[in-house]
Amino acid sequence: MESKVPFAHCDLCPFVEEALVPDRGRVLPDTPVDILFIGECPGKQEVIQKKPFIGKSGEMLSRVADPLLKGKTFWITNAAVCFDPFAPETKTPVGKAAQCCKDRLINIIHTLKPKVIITLGNVPTQVLLGGKIGITKLRGKLVPFNGSLLMPTYHPAAVLRTIKYFQDFVMDIRRAISCVDTPESTTPEHPDFEVTTDYHKVLREMEEAPFAVLDLETTGLDFTRDHTICYVMATENKVYILPEAVSSMQGFREALGNCKAKWSGHNAKFDRNFMLYELGVPVHFSFDTMLAHYLLDERGGVHGLKEVCASMFGAPDWEAELQTHLKLNDTKNYDEIPKEILYLYASLDGYWTAKLTRKLSKIIQHYPKLLKVMLDIMIPASEAFSNAEVRGVMFDIESQQELLPVYADKAVELEAKLISIAGITFNPRSPVQTSNVLYRVCGVPPVEGMETSTDTKNVLIKRRGYPIVDTLIEYRAVNTLLSRYVVGLAEKVGADGRIHTSYLLHGTTTGRLSSSPNLQNLPRTAKDIKGLLTASPGCSLLYADYSQLELRCIAWLTDDEFLLDCYRRGIDLHGAMAEVLFGKDYTPDQRSLAKRLNFGLVYGRSVSAIANDGLVEMTQVEAQRIQTIFFERMPRVTAWMMEVKDLVHARHYVESPLGRRRRFPIIPGDRSGVQEIYRQAINMIPQSMASDMTTCAFIKMDREGLNPLISVHDSITCEMEDSVAQDAHTRMIEIMQETGKELYGDKVPFTASGGIGKNWGKVE
Repeated sequence: MESKVPFAHCDLCPFVEEALVPDRGRVLPDTPVDILFIGECPGKQEVIQKKPFIGKSGEMLSRVADPLLKGKTFWITNAAVCFDPFAPETKTPVGKAAQCCKDRLINIIHTLKPKVIITLGNVPTQVLLGGKIGITKLRGKLVPFNGSLLMPTYHPAAVLRTIKYFQDFVMDIRRAISCVDTPESTTPEHPDFEVTTDYHKVLREMEEAPFAVLDLETTGLDFTRDHTICYVMATENKVYILPEAVSSMQGFREALGNCKAKWSGHNAKFDRNFMLYELGVPVHFSFDTMLAHYLLDERGGVHGLKEVCASMFGAPDWEAELQTHLKLNDTKNYDEIPKEILYLYASLDGYWTAKLTRKLSKIIQHYPKLLKVMLDIMIPASEAFSNAEVRGVMFDIESQQELLPVYADKAVELEAKLISIAGITFNPRSPVQTSNVLYRVCGVPPVEGMETSTDTKNVLIKRRGYPIVDTLIEYRAVNTLLSRYVVGLAEKVGADGRIHTSYLLHGTTTGRLSSSPNLQNLPRTAKDIKGLLTASPGCSLLYADYSQLELRCIAWLTDDEFLLDCYRRGIDLHGAMAEVLFGKDYTPDQRSLAKRLNFGLVYGRSVSAIANDGLVEMTQVEAQRIQTIFFERMPRVTAWMMEVKDLVHARHYVESPLGRRRRFPIIPGDRSGVQEIYRQAINMIPQSMASDMTTCAFIKMDREGLNPLISVHDSITCEMEDSVAQDAHTRMIEIMQETGKELYGDKVPFTASGGIGKNWGKVE
């Protein structure tokens, strides 16, 4: 059989009877092409227009690549050039078809001699490179191939399906095209490093450099039990390893504390904690590459040093040899790694952090507001929370031992009650067994679309009133408190008897803090558990929180007269809204509903959705009436929400008043997807605004010596000596209210209040 395409083995191809789509591009006669894009196979739109990458995937590729291709030649083809009739049900035949086209592809590469090849997706990557490693591990890594540089990345169709891939896709395309003019080396880079105890010389060199990296290798993550193995100090030109012995050398602590180097680190708070706890030296970092990367890309789980450097520079996995040694010896302790392996690894940490510092410091300068957030909030906050983490808060282990059987017995009692209601023995911690009991044994009607789910938030709460459901909700609440807090907190106590919570400044897309152990989700009502966190002898815990902070931020953002009037006159907002909705004789339950509406509707939820929480009975007619009245009373809130939605479409990001960004690079085509984007955009702005206000107040308290220990959402808890506790608490309130005015003016009063007590459960 004669091949449809030169060099292809069409007689073996499963797509041989399907339409062929020819290549396209911009080339010059007798000149090597700059870029060769290789996709998987053509779709319906490509067949209709007889060009590859014309549909939505083509639009995505053009959106990213076209601005970068000006003045450059390119060619676009597919690994398999004929239409795939099996898509999207299965992709199995595509790989076989692409293998039949492999020689054709090799000939194109030989003929065009591209400087850079970009393979889009698994199929073309595996055809050319072989193996079965997925694109998520291969993307962004430059590989020499037949005289070209080859970079795999996601297929645009995958990016459209999984929006979080977009930033990586853009970075890969940008890097690949830049290699046309400045090819990157594919040879692993090894820094010039020196092991020395001459800390005087090293610190002097660090001071003379424009910036210097400071990084530690430690035996573990707990600074109360683990210790430093070595210090890594690096400039762009040299890396030094200072072994553990320098810690005890005369003068080292003073020299380190007095060093004027502009230190940079990746997650520098971790290293600062060890130095502060072990040496008593509060090292100041001027830059943190992890925090800078987070401000430029707020996605979760993408800020690790190795991952960032692999994406931005194509850095190799320099941790591989170290991890192999740990696995072979069944240990996690870096102290058991041969020093030649550990020091090479540590030097690469320093080397790549230095490269990343230079790169990110240049990028963030293009965003003046983000740079200001970095320098005025993130870096000072990292220092303030480092101080708080090292201080820690005392944990009452005796009270925990008394509380343990109370919660354990309650959990056992509720489990027995569940079994009694069901009439059969089952494990309520097993989703499969619980689903069977709920829907088959007890006949609870399932929620549409979630027929087997036992999720508390989305399912059980809508089926309240069934004894098995009510008891299961109660059991789960008790079991969560038992495992996560009564038992879990005790497991986190440091060697000094204190809980050292780690605060993540980069843990959410809105700028809100998260923490480990997680104190953010501990219910206000769990005062017995909160009471396990206590003041040191002779001290008290001082608590203060902002009143309705996010709603006040919405008043500030929207200039809504109803909200502004309530806050300026000190009127109970929830009572005022209950009166609007239900009249002057509203009930406590109606005020509670008004409160939930105030917090829910302004964040884009519907009354129906709130009613479906299962906490209130409401008809659709009543829900619509309430929603109409609610927004008629706050028209500027409605207008602001529409403005935010328009910004999402116009700019693909929203920005807080201080300059934080939440990016939405792709707007979904389906209604539910778009509504979720709107919800996230509307949520981000007041949440970020409120979080930054609380964080700035925390920084100020730390600088004034008020010893802040805990921050949960809009609240701060400090520890001070009893003799000054009252004055210190007054100053806390002043700082919180002053901070609101300093950041956002006096348009809205940002009020705060709190209390004093001997444990965290008695301060509110």
